[in-house]
Amino acid sequence: MTQSNFSLADLISLLVGIVFGFMCFLGANFSTYGDTNLSIGIAVIISLLMVGTSMSAIRLKRTNKNFKTRKVWEILMVILFTGFTTVFTYFVFSHYFVVTEKKDEIQTKLTANLNQVDSLYKLYQDNYEKRKVNYESVLKNAVLNFELGNDTAPYYALGFNLNKNVSNQSQIRSFLNEFQRDLFPDNFKNIMKKDSIYVSNSRGTISNWEQKPIGTFEIIKNLDTKIQNTKSKLINLSEQEEEYNKYGPRFKPTTSVGDVKKLFTTPGQPTILSLCLGFVVWLLMLLSYFTSRRSTKAKKNKSHQGQYDISI
Repeated sequence: MTQSNFSLADLISLLVGIVFGFMCFLGANFSTYGDTNLSIGIAVIISLLMVGTSMSAIRLKRTNKNFKTRKVWEILMVILFTGFTTVFTYFVFSHYFVVTEKKDEIQTKLTANLNQVDSLYKLYQDNYEKRKVNYESVLKNAVLNFELGNDTAPYYALGFNLNKNVSNQSQIRSFLNEFQRDLFPDNFKNIMKKDSIYVSNSRGTISNWEQKPIGTFEIIKNLDTKIQNTKSKLINLSEQEEEYNKYGPRFKPTTSVGDVKKLFTTPGQPTILSLCLGFVVWLLMLLSYFTSRRSTKAKKNKSHQGQYDISI
């Protein structure tokens, strides 16, 4: 009875090799800190070596010629496959599981970094409120001194106009409205909304970062730039009217993006789960090898060779 050239067990071996390669891609992507092209190259090489050695061992076992020579190559392929499985499981495949064990720590740090974009707008709002209170107090004191006939210089220096048709209180409201327009221009809400959408979308990716490594690394790599751009934008806006700086503290927020890179790239001891899965991969990829029958011609040839030796 002849064996099928490509059995169900062969298909299982091929598919498991591809899945193993994909998991190695994820591990390599973490290890290289999001170098997708290099990770794909590593995964392809690993899949080819795993599938190549396992399928070669299977084919060599089914051979019906050059039995002794091919038996040596068959054993060599099994040894190579076992060695590849061990090395790749320990160093690449397992790294995905090593990193995902730090899921909570990574997610917490990424979220904290991301939240700085939103917090910058809140800090800007708080800074504005402090300035506004001080500015309003200065305006009211200037009016009070003017009305009491004391020092009138600040009244005119601040831009008040002695106009019977416009009260001092109306001018104070006008100054405060102008103060607000300068620090919150018409496009401010659009800018803040755009950044808010970015933060919201990024949070969604970060919440499932282990399933979306490529998108996550795009966020991580661009996050520091995003924070610095938002920070610079708000600082420039707060300082566009130099005279306002004397009414309160300058807007100089402190931001810091924690070192998340080492959480992805630092090697660790393989987890029990990854080692067990590595053994399952080895077993499934050699399933066809274990279930394949050796050619009957090999047995016949061996039997004939034995008869010949006895007759001599």
